[in-house]
Amino acid sequence: MKLTIIYPTRKRYDLFVKSTESLIEKCSDVNNLEILVTMDNDDTETISKTEEYILDKPFIKIMVSDRYYYKNLNLYVNAASSVATGDYLLLWNDDCIMESSNYDLTMDKYKDKFVVVNPLVINHTEYCRQANRMLFPIIPKEWVNITGRWSNSGACDSWIELISNELQISLYEDDIKIFHDRFNLTGNNLDEIYTESVDDKNYIFHNFFTTDQRNERNRDAYLIREYLTSLK
Repeated sequence: MKLTIIYPTRKRYDLFVKSTESLIEKCSDVNNLEILVTMDNDDTETISKTEEYILDKPFIKIMVSDRYYYKNLNLYVNAASSVATGDYLLLWNDDCIMESSNYDLTMDKYKDKFVVVNPLVINHTEYCRQANRMLFPIIPKEWVNITGRWSNSGACDSWIELISNELQISLYEDDIKIFHDRFNLTGNNLDEIYTESVDDKNYIFHNFFTTDQRNERNRDAYLIREYLTSLK
């Protein structure tokens, strides 16, 4: 089974390499992996360095676009998801480290299922399992085929969380562990990218709970529910 990593990044080349190396090292076989990296067209230095880094890594592809900003994260994620070739898609951050070996093989059990996989996240030195929370969802590619997108909101994880919990198709997967090395969690990686994300989150979550966005989530839930019904 192939797993696609949906991977937005900006001006964090060193973090990007560290994070990507963890994905490669912990994977049993890179032939099971596709990494789609989205970058802004004004981030020329990072693009140039990344192009050199991936010369011997044909499973990593760069997607360059206009700058949409963190508040429109879904535009990057939707674009990458639409061209992904994996059976499942994992939303990734450049301040994350994959902790679990053979995570690609762990996903094999879901190959012929339509579920949303919820990995275990570690912050500091403790594993975190907040009830019904989903920070790094792994969704079937068929989700994108059905709805035409990953999310209509910059809160891409919360979008999947609400819909999959409503439909009761989310599953905890404690054999996939991710370390999230974000500033407000670990005190590391305080930079302009983190600051921008904090500034944009007020916009994202104000927008997330509007009537229009609720209607859009209901639309996606309806389409997926119809698909699941058709399988019975």
